[in-house]
Amino acid sequence: MNMPCIDTFDLDRERWGVTSRSKRVWESDFSKGWRIKRVGARPQLAAPKPSLAYAKRSSHLAHLRSESALLAHSDMDGVAEPTELAYCSAEAFINGLWDSCLDFSLELSHDGEINFLYGNDVDLFHVHIDEVGVLSYYSRLDGVEEFGDEVSPQRFPNSGLHSFVERLK
Repeated sequence: MNMPCIDTFDLDRERWGVTSRSKRVWESDFSKGWRIKRVGARPQLAAPKPSLAYAKRSSHLAHLRSESALLAHSDMDGVAEPTELAYCSAEAFINGLWDSCLDFSLELSHDGEINFLYGNDVDLFHVHIDEVGVLSYYSRLDGVEEFGDEVSPQRFPNSGLHSFVERLK
């Protein structure tokens, strides 16, 4: 809390008004040589900036929201927005990722499935969320393939994704 210095005499006449006691204090030797400081004139500290990981996470969540809203308002035949289960799983997946694994491409398919893509065509890590919110992943790096089906966002192997991202660098 910002407290005034001990040598600061606060006099807020608009708020409290002048009383005989405050007038006596104001005119006494007690207040001579003391600096007058108004209560509302204290400097405000700037709010801290969010971390880079928080900013990336927020950006991905905003992209997910905007893309699903575009699909929801699309009047093309055969286009469906992600279901509530898929949307919640995608949010839980993004929020559960380690900070080193936030550089991905987010793709929403026309049938409401959500895809997270890491890497390139040769070395890739693909996470797929279907309409019931279940994750599947496929990884290929240096000819070695890994995959997993029917994984919840809470049980996703972040360590495998982290090692993929680190080896890809």
